[in-house]
Amino acid sequence: MNVRQSMALALCVVAATVLAGCAPRGGDTVAASSEWRLQNLEANQLEMQEKDRAAGAEMRSRLQALENRLERLEKKLEDTGSMNAAAQADAEARKAAENAKQYASTAPAPAPASAPAPVAAPQQSPVQAAGHAASAKKAPASQPADETARYQAGVKAVMNEDVKTGRSILEAFLADFPKSGLAPNASYWLGETYYHEKRYAEAILTFKEVVRNYPKHEKAAAAMLKTGYAYEMLGDKSNARFYLQTLVDEYSASEPAALARKRLKSL
Repeated sequence: MNVRQSMALALCVVAATVLAGCAPRGGDTVAASSEWRLQNLEANQLEMQEKDRAAGAEMRSRLQALENRLERLEKKLEDTGSMNAAAQADAEARKAAENAKQYASTAPAPAPASAPAPVAAPQQSPVQAAGHAASAKKAPASQPADETARYQAGVKAVMNEDVKTGRSILEAFLADFPKSGLAPNASYWLGETYYHEKRYAEAILTFKEVVRNYPKHEKAAAAMLKTGYAYEMLGDKSNARFYLQTLVDEYSASEPAALARKRLKSL
């Protein structure tokens, strides 16, 4: 072996010794790797928890925003419903006033001195026939001619089954002549317009007003009879019996009371 080879061999030995001293031991390498993995797992876990908290907070914020929006929408719907109801009532009031003015400007000519002949109405119920006969009687001497003509025009329209026109005329009549001697009759025939259209609930309210406002008038008995009939048509036999029996008790001598007795037997 020459000098050059001897020097190369010595350098290799020195290098190997240095490397052996610097390299970690096997056990230390495994421990370091395990610790690094644990640190990574902990960091990942903390990151996931933080993301979950952030997502939960965002979800709660969105839910709260939706609830607030729903509350605003419900409040808006309630306000809109109230406004619509008020607007509808106002529109109906304006329409009734316009109808009254229109009829007042086109009122029929005064009736002749003699009372017109009763209008024939086929297939009338006994109560309608009786009511029409009473309505066709000559008005009192103090009754203005125009007032009588307007009332008779309304009743004639109802008897001819033009109930909408009749109701409009009668409503205008009651608005213009609330103290008229024909007001009880007009109120009764107003109820008949609803009964004819099978609007029984409105008919009941109108007939009850007749009894309440004019308890001693002959139309009160007829109105109470039709109240009982209307309840029967609504399927409320209990109220039907009550009003028919009250009619029999309070107006026993009237023709409507006789009809009520017959109807009570079938209820």
